[in-house]
Amino acid sequence: GKPGGVTVREVVGKTDYIPRTGLAPCGSRYSEAQIRFFVMAQADGHYKDDVWKFSFTKSRKEARCRALLKWLGLEFNYNYYPNDSSGKTRFVFTIHGSLNPRDAKWLAAMGPRKEFPWELLYADHDAFFEELKEWDGYQCGPRSIQYATTNKHNADFVQAKAHMALRQCSVTIKHRTGEALARGWADAYYCNVWLSGDPASARSAKKTEKQTRYAGDVFCPTTPTGFF
Repeated sequence: GKPGGVTVREVVGKTDYIPRTGLAPCGSRYSEAQIRFFVMAQADGHYKDDVWKFSFTKSRKEARCRALLKWLGLEFNYNYYPNDSSGKTRFVFTIHGSLNPRDAKWLAAMGPRKEFPWELLYADHDAFFEELKEWDGYQCGPRSIQYATTNKHNADFVQAKAHMALRQCSVTIKHRTGEALARGWADAYYCNVWLSGDPASARSAKKTEKQTRYAGDVFCPTTPTGFF
């Protein structure tokens, strides 16, 4: 029928609601290891001229990066500086696309701005959020993580993916003022993500199924990317 309007008085006490979260089926060309690499890269990677470089002073991050690169089977160069200019030990990984020809295309997917490809919206949700807290995020509660970024695209992406993965996300913007603004610091976006097992106030879209008797041919259209 035609759309209509109702007043607040008319809906008080009724069970209708607007869903705030749902579950999008996963179907991506990216593997779990690649998804986790993207999360690591947007946080601590530097990409230029087909080369990824990662530099860490924390041994935990060095170990995790090494494990991910080995999982992916990537060729990489490794340098160890026991006493850098800041007096800390520094670990540097360099991955050349030319040394990894089979992986060069997906390694370039984020580009120098290090932005999550939109296709990752349909990639493994659990792997993405598990890895997120290991880099630019942290577990701030038993059912929540906070992710921080200065890239609005990535903040929008994390919020969208959360609501497509039976999670929820609110975004708070910290606008730079005073000395920080004078130094040219970018605004920061804080994504507060509620994980699976949402609060009782969460409203998820319910999938309903209906069987219909049918006899005849069934066709399944496809596209190279999986999108229509």
